[in-house]
Formats: sequence, C-alpha cells, structure tokens
Amino acid sequence: MSAGTFNQPTAGYQQPPAQVQARESSGKATASLVLGILAVLLFVVWASFVFGPLAIVFGVMGRNETRANPMKSGYGTATAGMVCGIIGIALTVVFAAIGFATM
Repeated sequence: MSAGTFNQPTAGYQQPPAQVQARESSGKATASLVLGILAVLLFVVWASFVFGPLAIVFGVMGRNETRANPMKSGYGTATAGMVCGIIGIALTVVFAAIGFATM
C-alpha cells in the first residue's frame, strides 16, 4: 500500500451512485403552519377566530395529503400548524374571558 491510497475503493468494489429523490413538501401543511403562527401571534386583536380555524382545516387537509402520498413531506408541519391554531383560539378565549370579567 502506497501513501495516499488509504480508504480508496478497489476496482471490484465500487458502489453505484445513489439516486436521491427529493420529496415535495405539502403546500397545505405549510399554509397551516403559517396560519397557526399568525393565530398565536395575533390572538390579542381577535384574529385567532379567523386564522385558527383555517390553520386547523389546512392542517387536516395537509395531513391527509401527506398520508395518502408517501412522496410528499409535511405531516409534522401540518400537525404543528393545527396545534398552533388550537393554542391561538384558546388564548383568545382566555383573553376574552379575562377582559369581560374585568368589565
């Protein structure tokens, strides 16, 4: 063995090049996450009653899309969007209850 040949494959043991297939991300899952984040951030101005349900609906649609097509990614993104939408709605309800209780 000469210098510089360490870990070099021999002619008989070459592996074929790996074919990497890029997975397409679900747009509905991404929309769910964006709407869920907006629902959490804008709960004070009552925007969660608009963005929250939309995040949940898009999250369900995104999860179903990724479950039906294994070549699409985004199941976790859709789940995170749904959770953020639910949290945004819950924050708005708590904020409203505290606001009305102090009137």
